[in-house]
Amino acid sequence: MKPLLGLIALCCLLYALAQGITSNQIRDGAITTSKLANGAVTVAKIGASGTPSSSTYLRGDGQWATPSGGGGGPTIYSNAPNQDIAINSTTNVNLVSRSIAVAVGDTIIVEAWYTTRNNSGATVTWTYGCGLGSLSVAIADSTTQAASAGNRAVHYRRCVFSVSSTSLTRLALENYRSAPGAANTGLTGAQAGRYAWQNLGSNLTGTQTVNLSIRSSSATATQTATLESWRITVQSANP
Repeated sequence: MKPLLGLIALCCLLYALAQGITSNQIRDGAITTSKLANGAVTVAKIGASGTPSSSTYLRGDGQWATPSGGGGGPTIYSNAPNQDIAINSTTNVNLVSRSIAVAVGDTIIVEAWYTTRNNSGATVTWTYGCGLGSLSVAIADSTTQAASAGNRAVHYRRCVFSVSSTSLTRLALENYRSAPGAANTGLTGAQAGRYAWQNLGSNLTGTQTVNLSIRSSSATATQTATLESWRITVQSANP
């Protein structure tokens, strides 16, 4: 009798396997996390409403949702190169240049901190520029920088690009410079700030090159910008 019961049980098991095992046939707690292969449960298999993406998160109520402040944070590129750049040129010399991805609604902020030294033997005037793709603007300094082997001026520059649509991008530039002076001394402001704006009615979405540039009124060496630090912030539009 026992062999017959065993055979019947085996047949029942084989039949169940052939029909497929449903969840009510698995004992609670029988399948533990250690029995699941890493990566076995994909995002698509999670029972939730909404659409999973790089800008959404899974809420406790089973809903894929966008954070209230917008999807994700800003994209930031930065460097502190402490780099000497020759700027004795009457054409633009890039202090910062980088290719970035641009989308409608983006605000792009480009900043740089640097010092300048004019050891050319003559007074010069510098012009400060910035650009994104085919959109650019430049403004000449309101004061000159006298020649000096040791004195430097401290600069802070910021450009803000607002990509309103595929047919409108706005640009605002501001530049601050101290009076040149010796190291480890308090420097006064040589200008209250220089400002300029521009706009463009063309499509600047996609991959574009953003830059900060400088040019001199004289090509005589030696004129140097020491780039201490720069930062590019790309902030996407809130939903």
